[in-house]
Amino acid sequence: MSHRLLKNEYWPALVALLAAICLPDAAWAQTPFPAPVLLSETSSTDPTGPDGAPYDLTPFEADMVMAFDDHGISRPDWPTPPNLTGADCVVAPAGNEAALNRCLDTGSRRVIVPAGEYVGNFTFDQPDMWIDLDNAAILRGTHGISESADRVKITGGVFTEGNFWNNGGDDVLIDNVNMYLIDEVVPNRYHFEPCSTGQICTRVAVINSTCESTTTCTLTPHTPFGAVTSLIFANFDAWSHFVNGTGNDEFVSRIQNSDRVLVVDSHYRTYPTPKPAQRFHHGSTATLLVNNIFEGSGDGFTNFWIDTTAGGPEHEDIDNMFILRNDFYQHSSTKRSDVNIDDSVAGNGIDVVLVHLEDNVSHHINTASFTIAGNWNGVGQNCGGRNPCLRNINNTGLIVPGLTLIPFTGGADH
Repeated sequence: MSHRLLKNEYWPALVALLAAICLPDAAWAQTPFPAPVLLSETSSTDPTGPDGAPYDLTPFEADMVMAFDDHGISRPDWPTPPNLTGADCVVAPAGNEAALNRCLDTGSRRVIVPAGEYVGNFTFDQPDMWIDLDNAAILRGTHGISESADRVKITGGVFTEGNFWNNGGDDVLIDNVNMYLIDEVVPNRYHFEPCSTGQICTRVAVINSTCESTTTCTLTPHTPFGAVTSLIFANFDAWSHFVNGTGNDEFVSRIQNSDRVLVVDSHYRTYPTPKPAQRFHHGSTATLLVNNIFEGSGDGFTNFWIDTTAGGPEHEDIDNMFILRNDFYQHSSTKRSDVNIDDSVAGNGIDVVLVHLEDNVSHHINTASFTIAGNWNGVGQNCGGRNPCLRNINNTGLIVPGLTLIPFTGGADH
């Protein structure tokens, strides 16, 4: 396995080091924004790909051939970069909301946002924009990318308290953004949506970024209320610790009605609430997940849930899902399934068609197994044509006594 994990014997030293790093200096202590409780305050942004892509995907070339090329499916596309023809607009004075809005009023330019706190609900509604935030720029409120805002790149900064939605923008790149979306007062709502319900989004990428939320960190729209095509998560650190929440909406990530999805080098964790780390719902086709960490907690819940149980004529198949070389960690006294495949609504015309699981590892305090469960007629059937097929290849389990939370050195670098 090639995850950026540290050996057990190094964890005490890491904790001490992180404690020292996270101590606020005098300037930070005067800021009313609470310091995020992150998995790690140290981060290494991955190098740009050799082809000029925002992230280096060359280590996954063979995996993409298997998941996409061999099935005649186009690979997920990177967002088209913004066409910046205008002069840069520097927000001045720093920390001034009106100055920020003035810079956002015109497209085709780079908006430079200095360090400071900006309070309000900001809308990015102009096309061809690069919102370049200082890492110490804090946007406090609910923010959205409008349907008219195609080719938008957002880098750096901290988005906090409210929600952050893409309301239909195409060609959106979010890079090195810390989404500290903690709202103890109004729980039970989605906080970060790379494509919002009711919208059609194409070419959206979230890389080198962090999301911490009191509810679902990432959500894509229900069928028939929208869709997303070409969705990429790379080096994404997502952590949900739910507050007063109930129901099926509680997952770190819920991806549905999506086509051509790639998730690499990322960490999904739900703690301490016993909920699954990742859920792929109806209408998810052509998905590749490789070299990730899925970390669930509590008895009675799987780490990774694949299901079409909502039913209804508007829902569609789950097909061509490849789950390769991932680590599954369970913080529970009793081992539950690592992956649950559920298609239990009889006669709804929905199928889980092809799920390919290979070289994944399960970690648990007392059980050495990789467990696949669920209610799916396709388990064990042949793999010819479009017959339901589960490929279960070389998936293993390890006993890890004293298993603790997993350090992760990815995500945003601030």
